[in-house]
Amino acid sequence: MLKTRVLTALLLLALFLLALFYLPDNWWMVFIGAVILFAWDEWLRLTRLESITARLAGAALLCVLFIAILWFRPLITWVVVTLLCLWLVLLIAAFIVSEGFLWSRTFRRLSGLIVLTLAWWMMGWLRAQWNGAWWVLGFLSIIWLADIGAYFVGRSFGKHKLAPSISPEKTIEGVIGGLALVAIVTLVAQRYYPVLPIIWLLPSTLLVAFVSVGGDLYESRLKRIEDIKDSGDILPGHGGVLDRIDSALVGLPVFVFVVLRMGLFSV
Repeated sequence: MLKTRVLTALLLLALFLLALFYLPDNWWMVFIGAVILFAWDEWLRLTRLESITARLAGAALLCVLFIAILWFRPLITWVVVTLLCLWLVLLIAAFIVSEGFLWSRTFRRLSGLIVLTLAWWMMGWLRAQWNGAWWVLGFLSIIWLADIGAYFVGRSFGKHKLAPSISPEKTIEGVIGGLALVAIVTLVAQRYYPVLPIIWLLPSTLLVAFVSVGGDLYESRLKRIEDIKDSGDILPGHGGVLDRIDSALVGLPVFVFVVLRMGLFSV
């Protein structure tokens, strides 16, 4: 199982890096769009929308909304604030609210539509900035390192459950291990490529890594509501596409908010 998981991860990483560094901006948007559409289809299935016709209609709706956003060209600050507010509501629901409108299938579908559409637009925006491919890679490296550290430390030393009613396998030790790995790599990277003073860089990367845990927990809550193990099975050893990007969906607006506040990009 671990061998399959590692092989799939390496193949996906190679494909992603080729797309990130060699595709023109327009084709990069198409590439990310394909990932988002797979994730959207799985999100709909997590709300028990099984009809192929309904799911195709959902995919068409997401594409129409994305094209509308491209046409209006909203300020990045508007997109960031919208996503941050929506994720705040979703994460509060995951930890505090147990029933009501926030857990209705209609709201879950609507929230997924907004989250994934704006994430698609934001990934295109980030990559279009100066040295954008490296900023995208830097952001995703934080997410990946947090996930890798949490996986291995949690399996080896995990004893205290982080949220047993939501995700029984996630442990406090695993989260700490993920944050520790992010901190170590950040310190090493800053020594050789000092983009920012470490007093700003280290808290920023740790913040992104910490909030990204919420994405995994929220998707776990969606699965538990409908009693579904994985969002999909398209990726051998990894489950579905949504299983692989759930943390990034939460971390992305936080990352962009941080770099905007530091004045690294112009609005």
